[in-house]
Amino acid sequence: MMSPNPNDWKTSLFPSDFIIPLEKYCEEKYYGHTSCPAWKAWTSNVWTFRQPFDVELQFESSTNRLYSNLEQDLFNNYIYTNNDWLDGPLPVVQLCWSILFWTDEKNVWIEQIPDPNLSRVGLELISASFPISVWTRPVVTAFKILDLDKKIILERGTPLCNIRFYSDKNNDKFILEQKDPPQKVIDNLSKDSEVKRWQKNYSWSLINKRLDKQSKCPFSRWWK
Repeated sequence: MMSPNPNDWKTSLFPSDFIIPLEKYCEEKYYGHTSCPAWKAWTSNVWTFRQPFDVELQFESSTNRLYSNLEQDLFNNYIYTNNDWLDGPLPVVQLCWSILFWTDEKNVWIEQIPDPNLSRVGLELISASFPISVWTRPVVTAFKILDLDKKIILERGTPLCNIRFYSDKNNDKFILEQKDPPQKVIDNLSKDSEVKRWQKNYSWSLINKRLDKQSKCPFSRWWK
């Protein structure tokens, strides 16, 4: 399920038939590497996440201001900047169109991978990875703006990132289903999100503890 607000999963802004479903990653078949078994193995569990509507952005370096064709209230809801978004040589912004994944399987990780087409429109994805088997949070897309003082156009359907799933089993094949999240997942999302608000940078410590707990065999005491 997708939402413009990473913390609001009880309602959906758009009808389901407007949302662009994730598609398996592919490249034009005339590239020789697309027939390579190693390339096929790496991309077998990769899906593409796309921009749902047309939007324009432009960062003005003379004023350090970000402009958009969106109305102000839509801009405030869709485009997010941290307090440190101007600390580096390139501004960093987040697009608050998110997608939530959950699973009952153990040791399943999700990874955000840059799509090569995105740099051609002037953005660079900030990659991330975390285990969805023990941590409930939406996937959002954050970028460095590469083209300053130039209009960046994201048309509906533009790839924002590629999403890859993996586990400790090399031969796992993942299947995605689009569903509304159950109440248990919504509750976990709310609780895990609160940790980041109250104790910054503590999330990964909890994730490691949960992974350790999940990996312990319940019958290990019989083998001592």
